[in-house]
Amino acid sequence: MSVKSKIGVPLVLLIVAGLYSAVEYPEETSNAIETIKELLPDDAPVGMEVPPPYNDRYKTCTAAQVVNDKRCGDDKVLPIDAKKMPHIARNISLHWKQHPQTAALTKASYKQAQNYKDSGCATFVRTVDPPERGKKGSCDEFPFKSTEEGGAGSRIEEVPRREQDIQGGVIGGFYSTHKMVDGDKYVVVLVNTASIAPGPYKG
Repeated sequence: MSVKSKIGVPLVLLIVAGLYSAVEYPEETSNAIETIKELLPDDAPVGMEVPPPYNDRYKTCTAAQVVNDKRCGDDKVLPIDAKKMPHIARNISLHWKQHPQTAALTKASYKQAQNYKDSGCATFVRTVDPPERGKKGSCDEFPFKSTEEGGAGSRIEEVPRREQDIQGGVIGGFYSTHKMVDGDKYVVVLVNTASIAPGPYKG
């Protein structure tokens, strides 16, 4: 059974932008369409992961609830769907094993450029480089570069470019939905956890 979800203005704008890109750049049409499809409402998610210190705090909320409401109690919650972003979810989950406190993040868009450099992504060299843009390797960093916790000490891993495109829309839409400004706090959770990639991206 599908979860009912309203398509907000940020998602509508993203869809329009994707369609415009498809017209202007025909070679990117399939990538744009696939990204739009991934951002549309999906079936009810199954399974949710947070680091152990957050288990008690989140045991009363379901995966479907955090996906639909982007909240659990008073917390603003950013769900990362492992079915759509399996390698990004893997990167986050592995970072949490060493740094469980980074489930809680603080928006800091002013640090984004510096965090990107400090994380190591600025000098990252992809090892997966097929012709299709969506399958090319791309540097993913966690904590996100748009947060106070990002930058030096972030875990970086090569992931498919297509997952990065999806994640950009998810994070941007989340910030817009909650009208978040620098200094606002939120919590990241993983949903559809059975789909977390079992190993590194190989193409």
